[in-house]
Amino acid sequence: MQERALALPALCLAAACASPEALAPVSGERPADSIPAVDQNPHPDIVEVSLIAEAATVEYLPGRPASVWAYRDGAAPGAAARVPGPLIEAKQGDLVIVHFRNELVDDGTTVHFHGVRLPAEMDGAHHALLPGEEFDHVFVAKDAGTFWYHPHVRADEQIERGLYGALHVRDREAQRSPAERVLVLDDVKLAEDGDLAGAWTDLDIAFGRQGNTLLVNGVPVPTLRTGAGSRERWHLVNSSNGRFFELELAGRTFEVIGWDGGRINEPYIVETLPIAPGERYDVLVDVGGAPGDRIELRTLPSVHNHAAPGSVPEVLLKVEIDEGGPRDAAPGQASPILPLPIDDATPTRAFALTEDIEGKYGPQFFINGEFWPFNVPIQATLGDVEIWEIRNESDGAHPFHLHGMFFQVLSRDGEPENRLGWKDTVVVPGWGTLRFAVQYDEPGRWMYHCQIPEHAERGMMGEVLVTAP
Repeated sequence: MQERALALPALCLAAACASPEALAPVSGERPADSIPAVDQNPHPDIVEVSLIAEAATVEYLPGRPASVWAYRDGAAPGAAARVPGPLIEAKQGDLVIVHFRNELVDDGTTVHFHGVRLPAEMDGAHHALLPGEEFDHVFVAKDAGTFWYHPHVRADEQIERGLYGALHVRDREAQRSPAERVLVLDDVKLAEDGDLAGAWTDLDIAFGRQGNTLLVNGVPVPTLRTGAGSRERWHLVNSSNGRFFELELAGRTFEVIGWDGGRINEPYIVETLPIAPGERYDVLVDVGGAPGDRIELRTLPSVHNHAAPGSVPEVLLKVEIDEGGPRDAAPGQASPILPLPIDDATPTRAFALTEDIEGKYGPQFFINGEFWPFNVPIQATLGDVEIWEIRNESDGAHPFHLHGMFFQVLSRDGEPENRLGWKDTVVVPGWGTLRFAVQYDEPGRWMYHCQIPEHAERGMMGEVLVTAP
């Protein structure tokens, strides 16, 4: 569609074509550590946690409180709600029980487990819990990997307000290393007084809201400490609404050993690591250095963000090398992934992503010309393998997310994909085409949508109904 090309100059003039002016964090080191949820169950193969969604106050910038919505660990006496929510940790094969209660004053909410293969009724995407209501999510952690949880009701507002957290599932026999970290990347749009900024602008909606304060585990520019010569393993989650991170670590490289659905067959090395909203990456980093050295994890300007020309890299995290000895978090050999049998795939499904930035009621987004929730679910058969072709008929990138199952990318703009691994969220760049293979391995109603929540909430979402043959 041409509407975006015509509308963007007007949007850029209104916003000076720039990201919000960055607010500098107050000096003083703050750690980057995750805070695990309390496991209430003594059984070694059961993880049982409690999450409570409620209004809270946090200080993204010390001394300047922000009113947020956040998850509190209901099993930790005296614990305050925090952003992000408690880290849920499990082993592959564990039974996971999440007791969830909505204590927001006026708003319904849900908990969706992003990337987790689980029964459809546990996915948390369909029915909002009203204030005071409870629900128990019960599922088996089928896959080792890094996942995250967040609402699926007004996700644009609720994630921005602070309702998100990470779920990390280890390999069955793996032990967590001190040099292994779960790092949830985000940004938040703050006013000068440190509170959350006000209403969404048309630019926020067009690109996904991008903040002026970068966060790692809820902290602006935290400090991570490790020993000289360590090889760290970082489980990275992009929980932001609209920011595409482009990571760089002071001349070091990232060895990518996994992504959304777990380990990949052939690790690869990159100097910069792009992570779209909703994506996760599992990387090894050789820190090197000597005690007293400091290095910075930065994010570079991305072509997918609406930053002004000439924008400079922004610091996300500081790594301080201490006197501790070297640690090595490198994992063992991963189980090989086999390609899906696409020779027997049913006919290809085509999805066109379009948008009308100057819609009568503000920017609107569509899949095959249809607008959620008025589109009709597509029908699929349990066990079938299908090929989906996603065509982005707009200028901006759309991270495409499919609930409840993994897929394997086959090609990007006609070029075969040479890396084999399981994905559930993948970037379709402006005017690009992406093909993937998916096997329907769980019955039920499953959402698919753009992972920029401003786009999904304004129409770019649909459902696939998987039924037994």
